[in-house]
Amino acid sequence: MLVGLLLTPLLCFGALRASGVTYEAKAMLLLLPPGATVPKAGNPYLNLGSMQPVVGVLSDSMLSQQTALTVKDVSPTATYTVAPDPATSGAVLVVDVTDSTSAGASKVLKTLTTLAPQRLDQLQVAANTPASGRITTDLVAEDTKPIVSHKSQQRAGLLALALGLAATVLGASFVDGLVARRRSRRAANHRTGRRRSSDASTEAEEQSQRDAQQSAPDDSLPESVEPNTDSDESELDVHASSHLSRRS
Repeated sequence: MLVGLLLTPLLCFGALRASGVTYEAKAMLLLLPPGATVPKAGNPYLNLGSMQPVVGVLSDSMLSQQTALTVKDVSPTATYTVAPDPATSGAVLVVDVTDSTSAGASKVLKTLTTLAPQRLDQLQVAANTPASGRITTDLVAEDTKPIVSHKSQQRAGLLALALGLAATVLGASFVDGLVARRRSRRAANHRTGRRRSSDASTEAEEQSQRDAQQSAPDDSLPESVEPNTDSDESELDVHASSHLSRRS
């Protein structure tokens, strides 16, 4: 358990060093309605609500395989998202780029913000939209310098921490199980030895009793009968007296 707790911080430190920091860059594109639909001296920003469906179509087009190949040519390690801004109800397109280098993130962001108006124009040309009725874009915000992000390090550190603690708990449980099984085997062997010793002692005692019984005299046998000499002598005297009395 102690070894696992000591190794877990080292594992987290290694994960932080291996993951490294990333760089994020962000830009916002605003879709503007066609000039023909805006009255003279009118404000085009008042008609942005009608641009929301176009934002969805453009964001889907920017996530195509063709766009992914273009980004890969600029920076193979970059990732990006192009989606409507969830914080606004207007026609705002948000471009997020993440890369392992600051220069790569800046280049990919510039590529996407340049490609979005071109892709929008291609979609409208394909729909035979006249130039006067086409929707345009306006770059309203762009990060001039990518921001350092530690999200990947944090994720790697948390993952390493979770793995380290899980391995520590599992290892401690495994060791405790081994120790418990060894103690159980030792206790079982001790009980078996005691039973064997007790059985051997009982057997020796029974054998001793059998030997004692065999060596002791058998009281059940009849004792030897000694001749009754007194009775025989009395009978001889009676017989002699009878004989003398007949002679006289």
